[in-house]
Amino acid sequence: LFVFLLVLQPESDNCEVLTVPPHIRATFSHRSKQWNVKSTQWSPIHQPTGSLSGPLIQQMHPLRDQKTVALSTETQSTTNGFLRQFGQPRVETIVVDLAQKRVIAQAVEHAVDMIIQHFSGTRDPQEKEILGDDSRTESVGTLIRGPFCSAMASVFADGMKLFRMGGLVKNSLWHVVQASVTKSGNNTIATAVRVVDDLKKHPYMTDDNVRYRTFICAALNHGFLENWLIQLTTKADFLQKYYEPYSLLRLSSGPAAAIYNELLISVQPLSALPFRLYSAFEARQRQRQQEQTQIIRQVKDDEKQGSGVSSSLPIVGFSS
Repeated sequence: LFVFLLVLQPESDNCEVLTVPPHIRATFSHRSKQWNVKSTQWSPIHQPTGSLSGPLIQQMHPLRDQKTVALSTETQSTTNGFLRQFGQPRVETIVVDLAQKRVIAQAVEHAVDMIIQHFSGTRDPQEKEILGDDSRTESVGTLIRGPFCSAMASVFADGMKLFRMGGLVKNSLWHVVQASVTKSGNNTIATAVRVVDDLKKHPYMTDDNVRYRTFICAALNHGFLENWLIQLTTKADFLQKYYEPYSLLRLSSGPAAAIYNELLISVQPLSALPFRLYSAFEARQRQRQQEQTQIIRQVKDDEKQGSGVSSSLPIVGFSS
C-alpha cells in the first residue's frame, strides 16, 4: 500500500465560505471585501465537503503491494452549507484502485492490437499505404476514430476536473488537448501546435469531440503521439489545473509509473505504420448516412404508394 499526504494551504483568516451547487464554492473575505469562487468537484469514489488548494503530493511509505494508493487530504467541517475555519482541518483518506488504471492502459493496448491486425494482411509497402488511407480504406478510419480514440479518451478523462475557473467553465477532452500543446523548441511538439491551430481555425469543425478525434488522427499521421503522451506528464501546472491527484496522468510519475510506461510501449508500433487520416472523414460519413436514410425513406414511401420502384433503387453503402 502506498500512503500519500496532500499538504494544503490554509484559507485566509476571517473568512466565511458558502457552498453553492453545482460544485461551486463562493468565499467572501472581510479584509479585502471580495468574493472568490472555487470548484469543489472531487473524486467519484469519495466526495468530501470542502476545498483543496495547491495540493502537494509526498510519498511516505512505499511497499511492495501496488494494488491501491491511499491519498490523505485535509478538509474543513461544514454546518448547514457554511464552512468556517475553526480549529484544524480534519484529514480524510481516499483509496485509489490501481487495478482500474491498469484496465485503462489495457484498453489502449487492445485497440492498438486491432490496428496492427488491420495492417497484418500484407507486407507490401504500397498495400499498407492503402490500408492506412481512410479515403481508400474506410475501415481504418472507423477503427481509429472508434475503439482507439475511445480508449485514449479514457486515459485523458480519468480524474479530469469537470470544471475550471471556479466551476464557470466545463472542461472537455478538446480543452485538455489545447492546454497540453504549448510552443517549445521540440520539433514534434511544434507540429502538434500547428495541428491545434489548424483545428481551431477550421471553418466546418465546431464539435469538440470531432476536434479531439481529428487531433489523435493527426498525431498518428505525423508520428508524434508517443512524444506528446510523454510531454503531458512533465507539465506540472497543466496537470494540477486540469486533473485531480488520483488521475492516471498525475500518478504516472509515481505509483502508476509502470502502468503508464506499459501504455507508452503499447502505442510505439503505431509510429511505424503509414497513416493518412483525413479531417473530412467524419463529415463524409455523416453525409453518406443522411443519403442512405433519405433513400430508405423514399423506398418505404414508394412501397406504401404501390409504385413498384423500390427494388430498382440502390442503397448507398459506406465503402469508398
